[in-house]
Order: sequence, then C-alpha cells, then structure tokens
Amino acid sequence: VKQIAQRAVKPKSMQNNPIPQLNQAAFSWLGSQSRHHSIKLNWTDTMIVAAQKIIPYILAIWTLSTGECYYAYSDRETLYTTQNPQIVAICCLLCLDIDCKNELINNLVEVGTGEGKSIIIAISAVVLALLDFDVYCACYSEYLSTRDEKNFNDLFILFGAQNHIQY
Repeated sequence: VKQIAQRAVKPKSMQNNPIPQLNQAAFSWLGSQSRHHSIKLNWTDTMIVAAQKIIPYILAIWTLSTGECYYAYSDRETLYTTQNPQIVAICCLLCLDIDCKNELINNLVEVGTGEGKSIIIAISAVVLALLDFDVYCACYSEYLSTRDEKNFNDLFILFGAQNHIQY
C-alpha cells in the first residue's frame, strides 16, 4: 500500500496531481452554476450526483495526504482513514441519505467526543466548496476552530477551496 501511495501522490509536487482534474470534473458535472449565498440553498440533482462522485476521491486524497508517503520528511507511518460512521455523517449533512426535494436543508448529526467531528466538517466543507458554495464552519471553542482550520488547511489548499472555507 505504501509503495502504491508513493507512486500515486508525489510529495509536495504538482506532477500527476489529480486535484485539477477533480475540480474540473466537479464543475463539468455541475455545468455553469453561479456562486451560492442565499439562506435557502438550491441543491440540484446534478450537485447531488457530483457530491456522490467526488466524496470518495476527496477521502482517498485526504488519507494519502496524512501519511509519510505524501510528506517527504515525515516520521508518520500511519495513514488516517475515515470510518463508516463518519462517511454516513457526511452523507447526512449533505442530504445524500434522503429525498431532500432539491434543498440543502439543516441537519443535525450526533457525533461523540473523539469520533471525528473535525474530519466530517472538513470533508463536507471541501465538497460544498468544490460545488461552488461558500462554507462557514463554526465551533463553540475558538481553540478547536483554530486547530481544525490549521489541521485541514493543506487539504483545502490542495483542492483550491481555501478561499471558500472559513472557520
């Protein structure tokens, strides 16, 4: 796995970078859409299909980017992966689990302490940013918000989503 990952993701280089292709794919699935700023968000069938297609790629790239194979000078030998409950939570937050009648509705997902709220929020934010939404992530704790923004900033930059995601 480590050797495959090393070939798949070049450390800090943009050679064979899948991100521009992923961004292009997200926008091609969308067609031409304008920036979304309204409270009631139009969540089209095209966006839903695009979200379903890009989530696995975002998760794979996040996993690969957390390991030593991505960072040339890292001593980490562990790849972080999302767990099934985290993926279900992402799908619930993005209304991929119900017939939402083409509205991105407010959802509440209960996630216990240490069960991955940060990754759920970060991945959901990247998906929405790639679909041309502005995303505002809030937390009761300024410390946790700052920590999460710092921890996921490389991922946001990798996808070119950093200007659309605010903590």
